[in-house]
Order: sequence, then structure tokens, then C-alpha cells
Amino acid sequence: MSTFISYSSKDREITEKIDSTLRAYGANVFRDIRELNPLDDILEFMDRVSNLDYLIALISKNYLLSFPCAYEFTQFLRTKKSNQILIPILLEDIKFTDYSQRIFNKWVQHEGASIWEQVLYRLRLKRRTQHDWTIRFNEMFYYLRNTKCLEYQNLLSDEFKKCRSILKLFDEEIMKRYNEIKIMQNEEEQEIAFEKLLNDHPGHYYLSHLRGHFYFDKQQYKKAIFYHEKLISKFPKPIEHVLAYYHIGQCYNKMKQFEKSIEVNLKALGACRFSFPSHRGLGDAYLGLNQYDQAEHHYLISHRYEKNDIVCNNLGVIEFERSNYKNAIKWFEESIALKPNDPNAYNNIYQCYKYTGQEGKLREVANYAFKKFPEDSKVLSNYVVYHVVQKSAYDNINGMTQIIEKSLQLDKDNIEANIFFGHLIAVNTNSSEKRLKYAQRLLFNLFTKDLYPEEAELLVNNFTLCCRRLDDLKTLQHAEKKYAHWFKV
Repeated sequence: MSTFISYSSKDREITEKIDSTLRAYGANVFRDIRELNPLDDILEFMDRVSNLDYLIALISKNYLLSFPCAYEFTQFLRTKKSNQILIPILLEDIKFTDYSQRIFNKWVQHEGASIWEQVLYRLRLKRRTQHDWTIRFNEMFYYLRNTKCLEYQNLLSDEFKKCRSILKLFDEEIMKRYNEIKIMQNEEEQEIAFEKLLNDHPGHYYLSHLRGHFYFDKQQYKKAIFYHEKLISKFPKPIEHVLAYYHIGQCYNKMKQFEKSIEVNLKALGACRFSFPSHRGLGDAYLGLNQYDQAEHHYLISHRYEKNDIVCNNLGVIEFERSNYKNAIKWFEESIALKPNDPNAYNNIYQCYKYTGQEGKLREVANYAFKKFPEDSKVLSNYVVYHVVQKSAYDNINGMTQIIEKSLQLDKDNIEANIFFGHLIAVNTNSSEKRLKYAQRLLFNLFTKDLYPEEAELLVNNFTLCCRRLDDLKTLQHAEKKYAHWFKV
């Protein structure tokens, strides 16, 4: 469901809460900060939003005393389906009586709009008179006086259930059945159960979207694309295609088909040029292509509309790749502030501190992340590498070997963990021949990987040490010949 929120800028904090909650439950939420530029034609803008499925007005004293809000509200009232699509929500206790109407009217007539509102609305509407505001205010007040409004405090207690019901977003019964489908072991049974759920709730937009997202979570990206494309063919409004295009783009990003991701995300922006998730999708695609300028451009647009930890982290990655470590640290710090329980930004900021030689902060992050994320492969390998570099690892070489081995169990493709596991086995005088051969095999397989020069140097040194301890010069000579480019490094 596509929904526009009309609100006073002074109530932005509450608006953010409502906005994020409704979007979490599947609503396509539109707001002026995302859709309207300062000098855009407001008449054209109001024409656009009045064609959305629902219009939510967040009523407060701030709202009633704002000409832009009065203008938006009365424009909604003048749409043909206003009684069906307009949802007023009271943010505070306001009595719509004759007395309060006189009080508000007096303020409107004597105080007037702020200088900024006057300038902005003269530019947008080419006119704006005190008389016009008074008419619109009384029109709005009369409607609210004769309409039962939803109350914010009541909605807050059950995550806006009543509002979600009006918007036809999914409810607990649907989610209960959806979660039951997710834990089914048989895929054929899942398909049958999904069809039954869709038949029980025909025309349910977000449920159709969930079907594609279900297969995305299972990493069955081609099947996810099939169901998102099915949603696009089922729902005719272009605005309803935006979310599906974005998720199709994310599937292509996961499949490393970045050009196709760019294509579908551009389609999403064609349907809604203010689709900030699509800008994020484009950022992901361009980052995958190592086109950092284009990726940064779209990430910054997305960041302007919504603060997202992944976007901040990826902006940090871009600055890191440019060797702008100071800027990268700022982005990683913002990512951590937004999502303190995600280890990715900690791992990335660790690398920044390493390259900038900030020993104190490097130690602090390595030790803190190790305690906070004991099940993250990269965190564990960073911790071991730090202590190897500081020479403190050799005081507890068996304990450090266990930690790096756990890192490999969590992610066998962690190159750094492979190299330093081989290193700890090679330098440990108590390592058995079996352990040395195992480490030798792990290190030999790394020669086929795409390595940084410093990784290649460590790999060569530790592989050579393993071969010499095993007295296996034949394997060493074979590696030197086959992977000569690494040994030259």
C-alpha cells in the first residue's frame, strides 16, 4: 500500500517513528522530505500524492497552526475519495470545540505564517493570502470536529495495529501462518501452503512481496526474482512495482549480475524518482563493479533520506579503498552508532586504525570486538592477528591457534584466518607432522586466490616455513614454479 504522511516539521520525531513502523510492515511511505524539493511545484506534487492509496495526517497544535499543513490537508479533502483514503491521527489531546476554534483562528489571523513559509509558498503557489489560510483552517477544523480520529498513544501500544488494519497491511494471523511456512522442511509443502495463504487473502500486496522475499532469505535468488516479477504483473500501479524492482535488484547484486541490478533499480526510480532504497541498490551494484564515484553518489542520496548502517558502512568502504582513512572512520563510526550489534563496521574500522598506526584504538577495537562478537570469523582473526603482530600471541600459542581455528570453522574462506592458522602451526615447535601437512595444504590452496601484496608475502613466508619443517622441498619448488608471480612479491 502506498501512503503519504502529512505532518508538521516540529513533530518530526514522532513522524519518524510512524514512518519506520509502517515501512517495517510493508507500506510504501511517501513524505515531503523524500519526494519534494524546495522549489518544486506543490500543485503538481499534491496531485501526485492524492493518487496514492492512503493519506495520513498527523494532527497536533503544531499542525493546526501551520499553513503548509492546512494546505495539504484541505487538498486531500478535495479529492474524490477523501472519506476513504484520509486517515487523521491525533498526536495530542485537542478538543475540537467552538471555543478552541476561535482561539486557533485568532492566532491564524494575527500571528500568521513564518517568513520561511511565506517565501516558500509564494514561490510554490504563486499566491498565499491570510484569507486563504483562514478558509483552509476552518475547513480542516470542521472536518476534524466531525470525524473520529485515531489516537497516537493508543496506536503506539500495539505497533499501530488499527492503522495497519486500515492500510490493509499484514496482521498477526498472516504472519503466524507465514512463519509456520518458513520452518517447513519440504519445499513442495511450502509452495502449497503459500498458495493457500494467498488464496485466503487475495489481492494482498505485501503478502505477494513476502513470497519473493522468502526465497531471497533462502538464497534462492532466481526463484525470488520469479515471484517479484509475478507481483509486478499482478499489481498494475507503477508505484507498487518500486519495492519489487528494488528486491529484484538485490537478488542480482547477490548473484553478482550488477548490470542487471542497475537496470531494474533505474526502472524503480522511473516509477518513483524518490525511491531511496533503489538508490541504495544502485550504490550496491556500482560498488560491486568498483565504480566508487557512482556508488558514492547513490549512497549519499539514500543516506539523505534515511540513515542506514549498511549504507554508512559501504560509504566507509569506498573511502577506505581511496585511502581516505579519516573519512572512512567517520562513516564506520556512524554505522556503529546506528547498529552497535553488527560486527562489520568494527572489522572495517579496525583496518583503518591499522593503516593509520593508531595503536591504542587498534588494541581497544580488537579486544572489545572479540568479547562482543565471539562468533564472528573476521573479529576472531583480527584479534589473533593483532596479538601476533604485537608478539603477545606466542605466550599462549595453543590458545591463539584454537581461536583462529574457530574463525576458520565459521568461515573457511577467510583468507587472513587461513594464513595465520598456517603461521601459528608452522612456528609452533610442538606441531605434529599431520598438523603441518594440513596447514601446508590450506596455504597451498590460497595461491589461487586474489591477494593483496602483504597477504601474498605472508602466505609465501608461512608456506615456505611449513615446507621446510616437513623437509618437503619438492612441493615448495612446485609452488615456486606454478605461482612464481606470488613468490616474486
